[in-house]
Amino acid sequence: MPFTDGTKIEVRRVTQIDEFPQDNEWIRKERAWRESTGQL
Repeated sequence: MPFTDGTKIEVRRVTQIDEFPQDNEWIRKERAWRESTGQL
């Protein structure tokens, strides 16, 4: 990232799947997809 005089950056935390409500439909679909592809 190039820094020049007056450059501002914003640092954000990456949210993990475990931080979302696990009964959410989309989280269940994501978990199923991860399991089917060996990513969990």
